[in-house]
Amino acid sequence: MGDDRELLHLLQTSDTMFPVGAFAHSVGLEGLVDAGRVQGPENLDPVMRSDLHRLLADLDFPLIRLASEAAGNNDSETLAGLAERSRALRASSEQRDAVERIGRQRLAMLIDLQPPENSRRLTRLTASLPVPGLPVVCGIESAVCGIDPASMMYAYGYQAFAGFLSASMKLIRIGQLAVQRLLHDHLRELPGLLEQSRYVDRETMGCFTPVLDIAQARHETAYTRIFIS
Repeated sequence: MGDDRELLHLLQTSDTMFPVGAFAHSVGLEGLVDAGRVQGPENLDPVMRSDLHRLLADLDFPLIRLASEAAGNNDSETLAGLAERSRALRASSEQRDAVERIGRQRLAMLIDLQPPENSRRLTRLTASLPVPGLPVVCGIESAVCGIDPASMMYAYGYQAFAGFLSASMKLIRIGQLAVQRLLHDHLRELPGLLEQSRYVDRETMGCFTPVLDIAQARHETAYTRIFIS
């Protein structure tokens, strides 16, 4: 039953119906489209490999793993440091705000939905933190709710890819089959990204994604926008 509860938890919290506001963010894709870097389906795969894969393997997955370990040890000091790093290692204010806004909403939903004991622990572990970004929240959630950190990272990676590709359907001419093919291909890369992330620690985490960072920064002042980020 333990595995079943884990699966059901991840299905619920990874579903688009789970109201964390992720649908309002394009993960920088709208800025890339406006800049002409993404003009059609053929441009999505290289962008995902050069930017999203790096964000996951070199920043977000290590944050989830380390936050889960710290939460398991009730180490609020380490969690505060990870929350600060999560913010500091994102180049654009749009990206920082998006990760924190979604993380804050996910945390609020978890506190409301979890059994009282888990809710109290979630509240206690996050009470003294600066605004915890989504990866740190997911790491804490992993420890408190009894979710294997690797399973949490797979769910997180799925959401990252699915959100990016869902946004593409609103921004470029692409069909549902093409989106599902891309999603299928990139989900198969998740085990490798997870393995890469195991070698990243608190001092070495961070990634270099200048094209995406610049697109997000320009998007902040765009005259018209469909997405918040």
